[in-house]
Amino acid sequence: MCFFFNDPATTEIYTLSLHDALPICSYYWVDQTTTPLKNRNGEIDRYVSFQIDITKYRMIEKKLRSNFDLLNTTFESFPGAISVFDKDLVMTMVNKKFYEFLGLREDRFPVGSKYADIIRFNAERGEYGPGDVAEQVAERVALAARFEPHTFERARAGGISLEIHGEPLPRGGFITTYLDISARKRADELLAQQSKSLSQQAKSVSLMNEIAVAANKSKAPLAAFGFMLECVCKFTGWEVGHVYMPVVGADPHLQSTKCWYISDPEKFKAFRQKTERQKFQINVGLPGRVYASGEPIWINDVARETTFMRAAAARRVGIRGCVFLPVLLVDKVVAVVEFFTTREMEHRSDVAEILFHVATQIGRVIERARAERSLIAHRDNLQERVDTATRDLKKKADEIKDLEKIVRRSPELQRLLNYRQMALINRAMKNPDAIFYVASHQGAHNVTYQTARTDLLKLVEIGMLLKTQI
Repeated sequence: MCFFFNDPATTEIYTLSLHDALPICSYYWVDQTTTPLKNRNGEIDRYVSFQIDITKYRMIEKKLRSNFDLLNTTFESFPGAISVFDKDLVMTMVNKKFYEFLGLREDRFPVGSKYADIIRFNAERGEYGPGDVAEQVAERVALAARFEPHTFERARAGGISLEIHGEPLPRGGFITTYLDISARKRADELLAQQSKSLSQQAKSVSLMNEIAVAANKSKAPLAAFGFMLECVCKFTGWEVGHVYMPVVGADPHLQSTKCWYISDPEKFKAFRQKTERQKFQINVGLPGRVYASGEPIWINDVARETTFMRAAAARRVGIRGCVFLPVLLVDKVVAVVEFFTTREMEHRSDVAEILFHVATQIGRVIERARAERSLIAHRDNLQERVDTATRDLKKKADEIKDLEKIVRRSPELQRLLNYRQMALINRAMKNPDAIFYVASHQGAHNVTYQTARTDLLKLVEIGMLLKTQI
């Protein structure tokens, strides 16, 4: 048994252990109060002691301390921050992550700090955005005083995102947990970006397929150009698209095809008229530079581009960004496409890929148109040659018929020529390109070589045959 008592002189607590004296060692906690008593002379001559068994209270205190240690360990082991405020909105318990997550100093806001003071500190450093600090504090304190369940997300400086969840306590006050969801938010944002990127890629592929199909079906280049310009402008949100074609000769330059897509024709009417009147020499102006170099040009803001010859007209209608795109056929520029928008235009790889595809399709349309023109010209030339040959053959045939009539009706020829020579002439008229030999004539009529030679020479003499040395 243990006794605990207070010395009235020193008020120190002494413990007397009687372990060895007892067969079973038990502990008792005693609260002893000793009061000195004085005699008539004012001297202390005796004491009065009161002893109270407080073992039960000490055991409860020990258990409470154990529970508090367990609770504190739980608080500190929690993966996020925890705070507890009582019914008077006074902070009664927090863990170390509370200060870390909220960017607070423990020495400035220890346990016992008021909720309003913490809110005021946050408002003064701009945690709640612009506004009157007093109003921000009053609004949040009034909301907290309702002691209602709440869950919300809060973004802090440094890219930290917190998920805050509060629950009211049975006897007033509330407990709040703070979880760092920054990694999850970044993952969600990355997933959203990837999803948006995939969706954009799918739209881009669909657009390029649509343009390719239209280009392959189109028989009119300008109609194909107009469709492509419209597709690109609607996909990107650009307001204006236009195509130039080169004019070759003594004065080579780029000239408007008058093929446009314009979202608001009335708004951009003056700019269109200015463009259609403009001629761009090679390497002059932005279209001319693209034609000369074969490289695209992106302009973020035409107001800062000194080489843009239509800058004044563009500013009057609000044009800011533009891109100029060469259309290549093998390694030769065959057209220049330009797009304009009232927004600043930053280079985007996905849009650049679409523009390259559009330029390729425009190049194929031009190539097909050129091939069709060449084929038509070749067909017309061939038809003309056939018609000429047909006329020549008909003329030759008519001449042969006339000659046959003359030969048959000429008594002089019949008297002058023998039957062998007449037979050869008939054969020659039927085969104008035939070559006659002495030996073949000899064999055909079974005569001597000399007789056959005499027959042919006679025909040469009267101009019916031509003699050739082989």
